[in-house]
Order: sequence, then structure tokens, then C-alpha cells
Amino acid sequence: MHRLMIPALVAAATLAAATVILVGAPHGVTATGTGPTLAVGTPSLVAGKLQVPIVAQGTAVDPYNGYNLHLRWDPTLFTFSNASATGTVLGQTAFCLPPQHDRDGAGVTLACTSVGGSTANSGLLATIVLTPVSPGCSILHLFTFG
Repeated sequence: MHRLMIPALVAAATLAAATVILVGAPHGVTATGTGPTLAVGTPSLVAGKLQVPIVAQGTAVDPYNGYNLHLRWDPTLFTFSNASATGTVLGQTAFCLPPQHDRDGAGVTLACTSVGGSTANSGLLATIVLTPVSPGCSILHLFTFG
């Protein structure tokens, strides 16, 4: 668990991964291989906002060229500010869709792909920036597909 002291706020970040299983008719897209593990990195406070790095971890992974993630938090403690793929291991050719905000204000979905080829590197994928709105402690839940 990562603990970060923020003026008038204590934030605790804990990774909670989930797997989505699709039930029903077969879908037209399949994937094989072993990709990296996505995880919440060490959060930091910059200019009063919580920077939450999302990282790829693992060794001997098959090359990959994108990701789709969903991060959730307590909406009474944080609001979404922005997301950035600056510095991503996907390289300078990373293309990201605009972040999709959860209607309840408690999360965001982010998807990026590299149009310049695949990578097998570990490291930063994206940084999600949250704005503290009240004192308290929030668990961060990271969900990935696959």
C-alpha cells in the first residue's frame, strides 16, 4: 500500500485488479500471448494535485502495442483532472482516445495504442491526475481487460 500525506488529506493507494470475462456470442477480436502486468505506481503530489502513474511491469513479456485501463476512487475525496501518456513506453507514436469519465464521478477509462510498432518494455504507461476535494483516505482500484 502506498501512503501519501497531502495537506488536509491522507491518500492510500492499493492495487485491486480484476479480469473481465465476456459471456455470450463469440467476438471478432482475440489476443494471445503474455502481456505486462498493469499496476498503480507510487503516487506523488504536484501543485496540489495527486499524480497517479500507471505502469507496465514484468519481464519476458510478449510485445504489446497498447492498453485499456479503468481507474476508480472515492468521488467524495477526489475528482478527475486529466490523463497524460507523456513519457509512455509506447513511444512518441502513442495515440490515446480521450479519457472516458464514469457518470458517478468515481473513475475514468483510458485506452492508448502505439501506431509505430510494439514494445516489450516495462515502465510508465500513463499518468492520471486527481484533484483532492476533501480530507480522507481513498483506495484506488485499477481494472484491466484481459
